[in-house]
Amino acid sequence: MTASTGTVEEYVSHVLPEVDSTTYPLVMKSAGDEILAGCSCAKCGRSDALHLIHRRVRRGLRHAGGRRTELVLFQAVCRACGGCERVLPFDVLSGKTAAVELPLEVCEARSRPGSTIAGVGRQFRVSRATVRAWERGLAARLLDLLPLMRHRAIVARSDVKPEAARLVRFGAFVAEVERHTRGAP
Repeated sequence: MTASTGTVEEYVSHVLPEVDSTTYPLVMKSAGDEILAGCSCAKCGRSDALHLIHRRVRRGLRHAGGRRTELVLFQAVCRACGGCERVLPFDVLSGKTAAVELPLEVCEARSRPGSTIAGVGRQFRVSRATVRAWERGLAARLLDLLPLMRHRAIVARSDVKPEAARLVRFGAFVAEVERHTRGAP
């Protein structure tokens, strides 16, 4: 909780590498804190203080083929610092309403000879801007799905405590590296 507002802040999401969106509701129904093994708080870094809480968030998901589902996402709170994070199945992207399969299928269709951005957009019922954005972000999204890349840290400076690291998407990490290495040999 923040002292000034009394609200719980949300930082990043915990991703369950063995649970997809179709099995998530059943798995989470009987899950305890042990399902968070291997996760750590983005705010304080502790892995022994995470606790599933009763607060849920509803999220609509668009899948390939036009199918739409609704998923009720669980949340975890850190008992040490109050940091709150959503607990996601591996095929749901943090902060997005499209399941992982939809951008992948759009990009695969776009890679076919003779395809156009407008045609692929019409086929999948997404805008041309969305097709372009998914094409540009595909590499970073794929890296976000890899188990070893789920939580990344950018450390502020070597003279700052390790707790000052921020967990970010891999794409943000790459952008930060490129910003610091521009013009470097």
